[in-house]
Amino acid sequence: MRAPAPLTPREPRRPHHAPRLARRSRRGRLFGLVVVALGLLFALLWFGPRLADWSAHRAAVQAVASEILGRDVQINGEIHLILLPQPSITAEQVKVNDGGDGVRMTTGSLVLNLSLGALVTGRIAVTHVELDRPDIRLPWPLPGGPDAIEPPPWLAALSADVTHGTFTFGTLRVTDADFSVVTGGADDALAVDGTAKAGGRPWQVDMHLSWPSSDGNAGVHLTLATTAAPDTKLDLKGMLNEDGQLSGQFTAHGADLSAFVAAPPVGFDGQGQLLADGLTIHLMDVAATLGSMATTGDVLLRLDGPKAARTSTPRLSVDLHTPQLNLAPWLKAFPAASSHGLPLTLSLDADAAMYGDGLLRHFGVKLSTSPTRLRLDALTAVLPGEAGLSLTGYYDPQGLGFSGRVQLSAPSPLVTLHWLAQTGLLPDLSNALSGLNSLAIDSRLDAIPGQIALTEIDGLMNDTTMTGGMVLTTGKPAHISAGLSFARIDLGQWLPAAWLIDPPRPDALARQLYGINADLQLSADEVWVGGDRLDHALLDAAIDNGALNLRQFAAQDDGMQILSSGAMDAKGTIASGRLVLTAPHATPIVDLLPAPLRDLNTDVWSQPLTTTVTASGPTAALALNLQGSLGDLGFSAQPVLDLVHDRWQGAVTLQHPSARRLMTALGFGQSENWLGEGSLSVVANAASDGVNWSISPLTFSAGLIHGSGHLAHQVQGPPEERRVTGALDFASLPLPHPDTEDPLPLDLFQGWNATLDVSVGAITDDLTPIARAIRANLDVSDGVLRLALERASFLGGNAFGAVKLTMADPPQAEADLGLQAAQVGQVGALPSWVPDGSKVKNLSGQLTLTAHGYSLASWLASLAGKFGFTAGSGSLPGLTLAAAGTKPALSEAALSKALFQGATPFDQATGVATLSQGELAIDSFGISGSAGTLDAAGQVDLVRGVCNLDLTLKPAGAAPAAAVLRGPLRDPAAWMVGTPPG
Repeated sequence: MRAPAPLTPREPRRPHHAPRLARRSRRGRLFGLVVVALGLLFALLWFGPRLADWSAHRAAVQAVASEILGRDVQINGEIHLILLPQPSITAEQVKVNDGGDGVRMTTGSLVLNLSLGALVTGRIAVTHVELDRPDIRLPWPLPGGPDAIEPPPWLAALSADVTHGTFTFGTLRVTDADFSVVTGGADDALAVDGTAKAGGRPWQVDMHLSWPSSDGNAGVHLTLATTAAPDTKLDLKGMLNEDGQLSGQFTAHGADLSAFVAAPPVGFDGQGQLLADGLTIHLMDVAATLGSMATTGDVLLRLDGPKAARTSTPRLSVDLHTPQLNLAPWLKAFPAASSHGLPLTLSLDADAAMYGDGLLRHFGVKLSTSPTRLRLDALTAVLPGEAGLSLTGYYDPQGLGFSGRVQLSAPSPLVTLHWLAQTGLLPDLSNALSGLNSLAIDSRLDAIPGQIALTEIDGLMNDTTMTGGMVLTTGKPAHISAGLSFARIDLGQWLPAAWLIDPPRPDALARQLYGINADLQLSADEVWVGGDRLDHALLDAAIDNGALNLRQFAAQDDGMQILSSGAMDAKGTIASGRLVLTAPHATPIVDLLPAPLRDLNTDVWSQPLTTTVTASGPTAALALNLQGSLGDLGFSAQPVLDLVHDRWQGAVTLQHPSARRLMTALGFGQSENWLGEGSLSVVANAASDGVNWSISPLTFSAGLIHGSGHLAHQVQGPPEERRVTGALDFASLPLPHPDTEDPLPLDLFQGWNATLDVSVGAITDDLTPIARAIRANLDVSDGVLRLALERASFLGGNAFGAVKLTMADPPQAEADLGLQAAQVGQVGALPSWVPDGSKVKNLSGQLTLTAHGYSLASWLASLAGKFGFTAGSGSLPGLTLAAAGTKPALSEAALSKALFQGATPFDQATGVATLSQGELAIDSFGISGSAGTLDAAGQVDLVRGVCNLDLTLKPAGAAPAAAVLRGPLRDPAAWMVGTPPG
């Protein structure tokens, strides 16, 4: 562009006849004028363009600039032209529009230095460009490949300086660029040297692009190196072909990988092949060392090109393999940094991975990152304990949360859990999960710092199905919230073996639960406790460092409904404890009863059962209140348990509306009514220390039986010397009349060792007292029952002796009894087996008997022994001895009738008999008195109840006579037979 020529005034005409001196003077003035004119011209050229307002020529300047650059140029700021000392054009706020190739620019100022020689000849040639604060946007790939780099003819020897520039290559942004660009050199079509910022870091850039060769390819050598820590360098050598595709080899070295990608702060070295086009940069056959980890693989960078345009930002795909991976630093660095930098798709597999002290085999991970989240397509590994793990889902770097699904198959889960606890990923759950033998789950996983949630669980635990969910809150202390359902749970696998034999005290249980914090809602179709099964079990409880809040426990045991609730604090103090048992029969609790009750052959246990137990108090003074019923049998107890010293004491009550019906149900005969009508009532104050026990006082009534007493169980030596001692005082005791064929309840005495003082006010037979004031001592030990009868008022005299019962096979019975000074028929009613009208004074006798068998019938059949008696005066009913002296006056029939009626007084009586196999042989029997004497001999079959007796009659003042008794004992046939033999 040419500046307009300045206007100067016309010089005046000079006369031609001036003298020579005047001519010389004129020459001097002309030289001075030329000098002044040149000075004015120089000043005009120096200051004129600076003082002129070139903005008025904006359109012309824009047109010239557009012609030079070959694209539309807009100048929105001031324009300055300088001719001296260096011709240049300066334009502010310049915008270079896209010329159809994607190149556009804005800059704060554009300075074009012009060639002065070219200006003199009328040409404009730009020799240097200065850009201040430019924002240049170049497309990638460059249109035209290497030819796009070749400068146009007007820019064949261009050099340029850029200060504080910003360059955008596709989606790659470089800021704070200060560098020089030289084009059109002898060796390089383009050379760039300077500094710039990319990725937030300053870089030294050195790039040389050669002139295209005959095949259209241009050599490229690019070196990038950081100018500040960490030390990093990239070197690329390759070829740029005419299609814009770049291929070559690269090497890379750095001191800190985390400065560029989501990685731990480790050094790196790598090399490989590079292939780049407008859409991708592909690093192939990469061999790299990341820290101490050797890797091989491929890296693919997808760029935002005009044809791709699928995403607005580049995306990096990495496919790596390593023999061994140290996983801990990568897990610490990668997830949190994954949202920074380029979006990444990573596929990594390792033959082995180390984490903590564990070795993970066949480790593989496939994931994708974005600015907002990390998508985990697959993470697989074989964990310690041979547990197979598969994990998929999404990670939120902002919230540090993961959401996805986890599949775990652990044949030795405790080994795996121990490793997880060592790594710090989970708290130590070995105590709470000691019964876990195998585990396989497929579950939704949601994790945030301090909390892990497993929901939608579908799996197997110890080979039983498991569904539900759980939340684990890590930290100290850890907390588990679980709602799980199981098909089957074996408590023998979960509880310490000692608990099944001897359940822990509340305070010990609280100590065992210390450190466990859980909120549990567990259900199971079957729960096994040893060999016992509970059905449809439900547990709803919370544990807080030893404190237990049992909101509900419910289950069924063979039809019995179990319902329990209550609370226990960290010291073992129970509050609001409650247990309710209801069942159509009591057989589920029979095994919990003492052996004598457990072994009863009875249908009592088939009766409906209802029991309610409440509990409150500390371990050393736990107060229970038990109320319940078994059929019509009501029971209650209010014991206070001292579980520290294994002892308790309290009131116990049993009630039943019909004692006879209860005894029948307990197996004491179906037709017995010897107890009479009446209820059963037992009220006692009991105490036990786990070994010894006592019942004192004790009051009881059962039909016609009423009494009181006290009992105690003591260990007097070794365990086999345990004995029950005490005293029982019966106000009345009815005499039983069991069916002779019914088995005797001898099993009741098995297993007992006891010594009891027994007193009975009266023994009755059909409400008739037959013995009074009985005192005896009962001893049971080693299967032998011994009854020592100290005294008993019997038939007006005193009975004494001993009875022994041996629980052999068959049972053996022995008796040795005596009677002194009995007065038969003197006072009170007679027993049914004593003939009416019998009267005897001073009756004394001795009886020894033996028998064996399981019933009264077998005892009678085997009865053996001997007895004898002596008596003073009395009267024998059913015989009139004096009638035998009237024989000549009476007929035979009349004599027999007169003889066997009435009564015969006597002054003394004696008798001796022998028993064998249930048959009584009368060795001798005689009475004597003023009416004469009578002797008897023969046999009595006690089993059949018949007699065969011969009588010798010697009436006073008359000849002897003989008579016989034959037939049933209660009504025998009797007749005279004449004179007695010899």
